[in-house]
Amino acid sequence: PTPSASGGRSGRVNGWDTTVTLCCWIVLWQPSNMEHRFTIDGNPQLEASLEAFQQEVCAEVFKIMPRDVIESILLGGGYGRGEGGVLQVGGEEWPYNDFEYYLFVKGNVTLAQKRYHGLLADMGHRLGERWNMHVDFKIASIPRWAGQSVSMFSYDLLERHFCVTGRDTPFSGCGHHHRAYQIPLGEATRLMFNRCTGLLFSDQKLAGKTPTEEDIDFVTRNQAKACLALGDTLLCAHQQYHWSCRERHQRLLNMKEVDKKLDLKQIHAWHEEGVAFKLRPQKQIHTLDILRERQVALTKVAGSIWLWIENKRLGSNSSSLKHYASESLNKFPDASKLKNALLHFKSFGMGWPWSMRYPRERLYHALVWLLWEKEAPDSQHNAGQALRASSLDRDTLIKRYEQLWERFG
Repeated sequence: PTPSASGGRSGRVNGWDTTVTLCCWIVLWQPSNMEHRFTIDGNPQLEASLEAFQQEVCAEVFKIMPRDVIESILLGGGYGRGEGGVLQVGGEEWPYNDFEYYLFVKGNVTLAQKRYHGLLADMGHRLGERWNMHVDFKIASIPRWAGQSVSMFSYDLLERHFCVTGRDTPFSGCGHHHRAYQIPLGEATRLMFNRCTGLLFSDQKLAGKTPTEEDIDFVTRNQAKACLALGDTLLCAHQQYHWSCRERHQRLLNMKEVDKKLDLKQIHAWHEEGVAFKLRPQKQIHTLDILRERQVALTKVAGSIWLWIENKRLGSNSSSLKHYASESLNKFPDASKLKNALLHFKSFGMGWPWSMRYPRERLYHALVWLLWEKEAPDSQHNAGQALRASSLDRDTLIKRYEQLWERFG
């Protein structure tokens, strides 16, 4: 799930019509999938609704893509792993998390992405609006995955998923994606990057005098994700990451001190909150004052972990976040310079020495200036330089950041 500065999914449940969904039985369904649970403790009605929704998604995909092009459609994320969120409203239960689908195709994956990505995105948006969720589709291929290194996404998907249609285990040559201990440190930074981006957008919403109900829900959700990510980052850095959030929490509790500057006891407590919210999310569980206090505390600890993991990843010794964002050290030394130049030109135009570096580095620096160093006199100027923004107004900078983050996050 990805945050949005504009608010994103509100978490409301209107539109989830259990009766209609239960009647949506499609002949293409595979009966063997019926044993899968999408949640840990959701009631039978919710489980049946989620199961029927997979059938509808399958039918909608086949309206767009020929069946002989698709090798498998797999549901990842929390519901694919059997740890999807359950939102209780009155006496009823509703899904809360997003749906992440991976479409493994035969043949040229680049051609399939160009041909079908837009159509799938439109279809996902249509279904998402009806269910008030994000429904995302990623087109991939087994040969390409076989040649890529393991990531959090690939590890989570291969370890636990729900097969919507096709081969349940088509991953020939992808055995290395089961090795969580090989997840690179860059993945831990990327997790922090996305969750701290959620904190940045939350910071903007809390700065307003009268946050709306949707704003409060957005902040609550993204603070909970940050609570989870702080501990998950430490686990990844110590080669102890696991696909299950419950197992990760047990491993985190057994972890010894990692750095004297990090309050591991507080990180334990926040991680427990994050797991609880992921499995059983609640709306408006904190007052506005408490949310603002948590925002300050979470942001501070997140900054310490960011600096710790980046020094570890890069073999550097940045003394502060300001130092990290100001130094000339290449944050992506292994990225292709030619590819960097093409990506940079498309998003930023020409600009030495940035043009030979991976564009996400600009966002890493901008995040420091907008989130952790926002009170520094030159923060908006530095953020504007990193983002190549036309205005130094904070709201404009964050909007520019969001546009680039949606592409390079």
